Amino acid sequence: MAKGLMSCLKKRDLIQDVTTGREILIKSGLEYLNQGRTLESLEFFERSQDSEGLRTLQKRGLEEGDPFLYKQACKSLKESPDPAAWKRIGEIALSQGRFHQALTAFKALADESKIKEMEQLIADLNQNDHE
Repeated sequence: MAKGLMSCLKKRDLIQDVTTGREILIKSGLEYLNQGRTLESLEFFERSQDSEGLRTLQKRGLEEGDPFLYKQACKSLKESPDPAAWKRIGEIALSQGRFHQALTAFKALADESKIKEMEQLIADLNQNDHE
């Protein structure tokens, strides 16, 4: 377990307990975020409805090419994802060799040419793995 982080059971109990204060949830979310544990921080920020924390994760998803993180942050903020952001996310993921994440972003953008490109790239990689 990373330094200073709680056990998974304690985390679950804290998130699910309706009496947990918003400040505790935000503080815990920030602790996980500072440890680079974005999905855990997302849980705390969603539960606390902390728009500042959610915007930080939305921005991080955009900057790091993480379509799941971006989409979840947008959903929690009750915002529609920006088409320009999907394009950027897809390009970043592609440049980092994360082809399935790039495909996810290009599907959200409905960019048929990029979808076909990613599907072909993934199929080629899978074929090479089986040779």
